[in-house]
Amino acid sequence: ETAMAMELAFKEKIAELLGLWGPTEARKRATRRSFRNQDKRTIFDLHSESPETRILAKMAELDEILEPAAEISAQQFSEWLKDRAFLALLEEACIETSNKFELFGILDSDGTNALSVRELVTGLM
Repeated sequence: ETAMAMELAFKEKIAELLGLWGPTEARKRATRRSFRNQDKRTIFDLHSESPETRILAKMAELDEILEPAAEISAQQFSEWLKDRAFLALLEEACIETSNKFELFGILDSDGTNALSVRELVTGLM
């Protein structure tokens, strides 16, 4: 569960940094999902679900949001490395940040000078 929670935290932060996720957007999606599922009697009651189920549901939602996202450039990633919350996540995941600007090159496994969201999350995990 801890690895899943960390993956979820990275995806949430990446989506936020890309401008695709935040408290307002999440509330809007939850409201739409609730109304959409009301007739089917499949409303998600996140308070009665297990923590693992909540994480999986949120990860599926984030995957859907992040799938069409553009690739992340080295310059954009460098800007992210100035974000305190992103740095805190890296530290929490025990990712060395003393040479944080070298991190992009390590994560760019295919050498394209751009990171897909999947490439970034996989590399950070």
